[in-house]
Amino acid sequence: MHIQWVIVTDEKEKLFLKTILEYDDKAYNQHRQISTNFYETDWIESVLKKYVKGKFNSNYEIIGGYKEATRSVVSFFPYPQIYQPPIATLKVEVKTGIGKPLTHRDYLGSILGLGIERSKIGDIIINQFIAYIFCEPEISDYIRWNLTHVGRYSKIEVSLVKLSEVIVPPPNFKEITGTVSSLRLDSILSLGFGISRSECSKLINQDRAKSKGVIINKSYNLEVEETISLKGYGKIKLVEVIGVSRKNRLYVKVHKYM
Repeated sequence: MHIQWVIVTDEKEKLFLKTILEYDDKAYNQHRQISTNFYETDWIESVLKKYVKGKFNSNYEIIGGYKEATRSVVSFFPYPQIYQPPIATLKVEVKTGIGKPLTHRDYLGSILGLGIERSKIGDIIINQFIAYIFCEPEISDYIRWNLTHVGRYSKIEVSLVKLSEVIVPPPNFKEITGTVSSLRLDSILSLGFGISRSECSKLINQDRAKSKGVIINKSYNLEVEETISLKGYGKIKLVEVIGVSRKNRLYVKVHKYM
């Protein structure tokens, strides 16, 4: 396995690559399983594809707890398959049937308020007043015994559950169709979020647009099935290029995640 260090300029990417080299070596030489902290799944995949050539000494998997996980760990192991789950799953039940449903920010804020680093926490799946929280196993008990409230609610129950018990709701999105001059980032963002291209350009210039966890500029061209995020607005996915209009504009379908 070889890393093209000469083209690695981003410090976050460089630190991640050094970490996976170290963990690969430990898994192989010490004959044990070892996992990284959580990172954005798309970012992990893009960094590995961009810089890593050849095979690691040990086996590895990118694991987030479920198929569509947006945050994952990279787990290295010297065996044919993982023998110990690198992620723990907590079920948080808020014992109230009234009030406004809690948000991702409510749950994450309460957990980080315990002094836990964001890199130790994966996705948080929310269904009304129940949330499934993916985290590193080493901190699961600490959260279980110290998380006493979420938002303004203090009547809660936290339990450790199996991955098979997690109920993942289907993606909630709004389907949008329209025409764009091209598949450039600013054009697709304008259609998906209903804001002007000039406003999109300002936001993009503030480094608020990302694809696969990497900051992108307004001249970036999207591919079908690609998901992009705009900080402060959310995520959209270019689902399909349906056709071309008489004025030679592209007729596209976009999903805006709610």
